[in-house]
Amino acid sequence: MDTSRLLRLARERAGYSQSLLARLSGVAQPKVSAYESGRESPTTRTLTRLLDACGADVRLTGTRIPEAFMDRGARRSLEIHKRIAAGLLTDDETRLNLVRRASEVLVVARAKNPFGGLWHDWWSELLEGPLDELIAKLVGEDSHSIELRANSPFVGAAVDEQTETVGNEAR
Repeated sequence: MDTSRLLRLARERAGYSQSLLARLSGVAQPKVSAYESGRESPTTRTLTRLLDACGADVRLTGTRIPEAFMDRGARRSLEIHKRIAAGLLTDDETRLNLVRRASEVLVVARAKNPFGGLWHDWWSELLEGPLDELIAKLVGEDSHSIELRANSPFVGAAVDEQTETVGNEAR
């Protein structure tokens, strides 16, 4: 289900008009209308605020895809991100450097690809959120984690030798 239909369904189930939802969520009514019509897409945070006001929430789930069934690129990405996850767990300085670098890459990605907004929002929330949630996505074998890694701001965070070794191991 797309975001516009999800939002409209949640609002209608709550019995709210767009104006009431706007007042309850703090999101301007013209924006609510634009989101529901699909003319604009809300950020993850805005969507969460709107759905919270309707008494609903978003749960992203994915089906676990065993590594044996992943294509070569997905296996390679998983191995690289497992090493990044290990780096995040080594010490505070390494973690801060990796997160800072990924945040910088994310800023550039947003500027180059304004259509990647949802992926960028998810990565922003992960980078700003609890470490265990970030690690779970870096090493997850569900379809959402695989797609998320395909748009990872950690690209280039692994050193070249690791990347080459991982590429050979993932064949």
